[in-house]
This record gives sequence, C-alpha cells and structure tokens, in this order.
Amino acid sequence: MEHSAMTAFRPSSFATRPGRWLRATLASVTLAGALVGCGGSVSTAEPFQAGRLIVFGDELSLMVDSDGKGNARHYGINALDSTDSSGSTVACGTANHRIWVQYLASLYGLTFAECNPNGIDDSAILALSRASYGATAADLKAQVLGFEEDLQGGFNETDLVSVLVGLHDVLQVYHDTTYATMADKEAEIYARGKVVAQMIKRMAGNGTRVLVSLVMDVGLTPYAQALGTTEAGHLTALSDQFNLGLRQNMSNDGTHIGLVELNSVVRTYHNNATLNHTELACDEDHRNTDSYAGGTRTTTGNLLNCTTATLVSGDTDPATTYLWADALHPNAYLIQRYLGQLAQTRASDNF
Repeated sequence: MEHSAMTAFRPSSFATRPGRWLRATLASVTLAGALVGCGGSVSTAEPFQAGRLIVFGDELSLMVDSDGKGNARHYGINALDSTDSSGSTVACGTANHRIWVQYLASLYGLTFAECNPNGIDDSAILALSRASYGATAADLKAQVLGFEEDLQGGFNETDLVSVLVGLHDVLQVYHDTTYATMADKEAEIYARGKVVAQMIKRMAGNGTRVLVSLVMDVGLTPYAQALGTTEAGHLTALSDQFNLGLRQNMSNDGTHIGLVELNSVVRTYHNNATLNHTELACDEDHRNTDSYAGGTRTTTGNLLNCTTATLVSGDTDPATTYLWADALHPNAYLIQRYLGQLAQTRASDNF
C-alpha cells in the first residue's frame, strides 16, 4: 500500500522569484500531489549520503558532451556562458537551466563527466549517466543489465539511481497500427510500465536507493495538442496506463524507492494561464522533430544547440515563460527545474 506525505513543498529558489503565477503554482502543488512516497516517510539516525548517482532513462535525463570538454548540452534551452562575447559557449552548470538529475547530483555534491566545468579529476567523477535519446522501457532494461555487467561492478548500498522513461513508449504504442483497439494499446503500455517496475525492484533489492519519475502527460505536449482533442486524450490515457503499470508493480517499504510525479508537474503548469503552454520556445532551426511511422521512431533537428540566444521572439521571455522547448521536450527553466527540486526533497525525505 502506498502512503502520501501531506507536507507542502516550497522550493527556495522559486520562493524568491516574484510573480503571482509562481506563487499560485507553488500553492497548488503539495507532496500529496507531486511527491508520492512508496511507503511513507522514514526517519533514519544517519541521513543517506550517495556515493554514486547512476542515471537511467531517455533524453529528459541526458547531457551530451559533444566536444569532450565537460561542458555538455541538454535537450532543452541551454544557458550561455556570459563571459564569452561570441555567444557560442554554453554553461552547463548554470543555475535554473539544469536538468533534473543535475539537481539530484548537487544534493550529494556529485559531478557528471559531461558537465565538469571545474575540471574535477576522473577518479572523483561519481555521477554516471547511462541515459540515451529515445530510450524505452526495453532500453531501460538493457541499460540496467549492461551496468551490472560492465566494469562499474554493479550496484551497491551507497548508490542512488534515477529512472525516467516512458515518453517514447507512449508515442510508439500510440502510432503502432498493429494494435486493433485502444484497449489493446493500453494493455501494451501497462505492460511496459510493469517492465520499468521490475527493473526498479531489481536494483532496490541490492540495497540501492532508486528515485523514479512517472512519465509526463504526453497528451499535454504541443505535439499531442496539434493532433486535436480526441487524439491528445488518447495520449493522456496511454500515459496514465504506463504510470499505473509502474506504480502497481513497484511495492516496497518506503526506504529504498522514492517517487516523483512529472505528470503532476506538467499538469500543474499546463493549467497556469499566465504561462505559454502551446508555442515552442526554440526557433525553427533549433528543434527536434520526432516521428513514429508504424511505431518506429525517427528524429531530425538540433535541439542540443538551442540556447537562450536561439529562441523565438515574443512579448515575454520564452526562456522563463514557455513550457516547451520544442513539441515534446520541456523547457528546463520551468519543468526540469521544478522536477529537480522535487527530486531533491523526495531523496532527502525517503532516504
């Protein structure tokens, strides 16, 4: 049985930012709605200190260090280095423009090789990413099993693992014409959520702490909204079934698994009329376009190169008021930042 903590969550960096929309957003999201522990809060004599953070999932958890300089880009709106007058250098560690796993790593003072602007020695790099673009539940299984088999030596009791996957499962199943009915699609996507739950239980069984996020409501993405109300509703239903398959098969005692709800975060922001949740922040030359012919994904575009200097023009700053970088990927300044702060709180409360 799952139990929900009822303490309201108020991230400090949000609390200092003015604006009625932000205060309204924070007031509407509580740990009961966006942070759901699996088994409740547990008091420990000594707080858990992660020795390593291991990241699994899709591009919502991915940084790409294309030039090997430890200054990676992510699939969102990347911040620029203010000291570079050419405007071509990103600053991967910039506050408020990081992805959620960077917030989680910072809670324990851990550094990713992909974002290492201070040049920390390789021996001290203890935040390890195994995420990949387009990953599905099946890919997650391969990521986890591969980690167990590689030179890292598998999982141990001082490891913290993050998991976020499901976006591309939902889209693949939705577009796959081999399923005759929506009921068939819902059964398939539920089974995929169950696969994720099985991998989480496998890792937690080693004493490893696992922080998992539910998949976002794909029906609220601009990609889905452009398909019309009925089709967007189908994508929402599939998102919910994936999350149901995950949650119903992920029993634990609350000490080794923590849950954050990206779907609740996206729904909360989507309902905020002061934010732009339909237009895309990155300009046309800096977006990814994912398509799913018969359930097979292909992608084009250059979202990694979207920065605060390559945004659409408008009456408001797209970097701070647009929910979406492109049709499927959230703006790091809003959704990723909030998810990261929720993850920090859940890790502190559960572990």
